[in-house]
Amino acid sequence: PNIATVDEIDEEEGTLFLVTEWLPGQTLESRLRRAPFGRTEATLCARQIAAGLQELHENGLTHGDLRPRQIGASSDGILKLTDIGFYGAFAQAGLAPMDVLEDAVYYSAPERSDGAPPSPTSDLYALGVILYRMLAGRMPFEGPTPLAIATRHRNDVPLRPCQFNPECPTDLEDLTMRLLEKNPAARPASAAEILTELGAAPRPARAATPVVASDPAATVPL
Repeated sequence: PNIATVDEIDEEEGTLFLVTEWLPGQTLESRLRRAPFGRTEATLCARQIAAGLQELHENGLTHGDLRPRQIGASSDGILKLTDIGFYGAFAQAGLAPMDVLEDAVYYSAPERSDGAPPSPTSDLYALGVILYRMLAGRMPFEGPTPLAIATRHRNDVPLRPCQFNPECPTDLEDLTMRLLEKNPAARPASAAEILTELGAAPRPARAATPVVASDPAATVPL
């Protein structure tokens, strides 16, 4: 339910294309322009992102470029991950997403800038950056160039979100700081673990029934 479906993959006059589910709601990036979020909205968004990541990771996939622009909302307000696995196209072209996508470096785990491939733990780091923005209303690291930002991800400890938002819930702040650990082994072990911490039962590997709009825990007002 929290992953956008791919309807078609084909080629037209030598150009590959794919058709994905239409998501008429705002992207999470648009909503984050009005951050910080309160506890309820931040928890609801984080749960849905983590549920999508759990499905990917338990099926041997990674997102590789998780950013708020890649998280859209359906007409029912359900958050869905999009553009999954596109990092492979950049790799085949000899590029990294941060080489051509100006905001990718803000969400890139320290090990990625050292040449490590995408992994479930690097996806969780990106979720930590997104949650930081929800709570603090700003990025954990800024800089004049992508290299400067990547260096700060590798070397600097972010200020705690409560220093920018005194009403930041302590438990969500603690989770965010663990997601932003430099060492991948120090981050939460899985998206399922994050769901448990957020008070939601981890999804089965394949959901038996879709989340419906009448479920208040499944929608977010973007």
